[in-house]
Amino acid sequence: MIQLLDRLSMLFFFLLIFCLRLSAQQSAYPLSTVADPSEIMYNFGVELEQIDHSAKATGYWIYYSPDMDISKATLVVFVHGYGGYNPMIYGSWIRHLIRQGKLVIYPRYQRNIFFPSANKFAENAATGVKDAIAYLQKEFSYNPPEKADYIGHSYGGTIISDYLVNYEEYGIPKPHAALLCAPGTSSLKGGRLKSYAGIDPDVHLAIVEENNDWVVGNEFSRKVFSEAPEEMKKALIVDYSQALSTSYYEAHHNVCYALDGDFDNQLRNYTAKRALDIGRTDELDYNFYWRLFDLLCMGNNEALSIIFEKGSFPVSVDNGEGLQDRYIFKSKQQLTAQE
Repeated sequence: MIQLLDRLSMLFFFLLIFCLRLSAQQSAYPLSTVADPSEIMYNFGVELEQIDHSAKATGYWIYYSPDMDISKATLVVFVHGYGGYNPMIYGSWIRHLIRQGKLVIYPRYQRNIFFPSANKFAENAATGVKDAIAYLQKEFSYNPPEKADYIGHSYGGTIISDYLVNYEEYGIPKPHAALLCAPGTSSLKGGRLKSYAGIDPDVHLAIVEENNDWVVGNEFSRKVFSEAPEEMKKALIVDYSQALSTSYYEAHHNVCYALDGDFDNQLRNYTAKRALDIGRTDELDYNFYWRLFDLLCMGNNEALSIIFEKGSFPVSVDNGEGLQDRYIFKSKQQLTAQE
């Protein structure tokens, strides 16, 4: 009997150690990488609630967890790329944010891929954000934050770059953190500022450019990075294609696509069809784009040091066969020297 109790005690002890180690691994994200999204410790489950007021070119979607207190939630504004007014395209990323307890506003700034002109994009998206906040105030007694965190892909990154300078004029929350994913305008020039020297230096800014971006290239990303104030916390990270023995990671314009059918509004323009063809969720999502934004939002010294003090950004847990760390530029002078 005593031997049985001793064995049970030892079993309990090892189970406790295992659970503690597992908990430590889970809680380490985003300060360290994970082998799989299942290792991420979320505050909420996979369920989500959606408010769809997206019919107009100034419309919006709102996403949140049914178990969260909306009145006190951290706000994320997620601005899609050109033609990306089907939230399915970035759905897995949005769900990742919701499960952390964030309130996500996804503004629509286009009626279709032809109208309106690009000069109206930033104004339309800002209208969607303001209308969404007004709705939340009315229906959920939402207390609008002074600051919000912003994600923008492609033309969405161009829109947010405008907001980093002119958020007061647009009447939207001040940016606290901003992630620009392959930002640019391709052959269009509407919505671009002459200069981004007026970016608020309080913003925590990260820009990711894709080395094989045949859609927008790197001209705009480097313009914003070089013109942003040198005294602010800013980083430019270049994503390079890499072949592993088991898979190939191509650094194309739409790497940050992360599809989730629960967000599908059934719109099938060119952008949505393209996303269905090439969109996938992998290490470059949960260990790179998602994690980079999460660190920006955390805003503490430990998180920010990974982006703004170190020379590279880790994206894999496997140092042998995993993806190589991504190089980080932290100043215009550093970027010029590398060129």
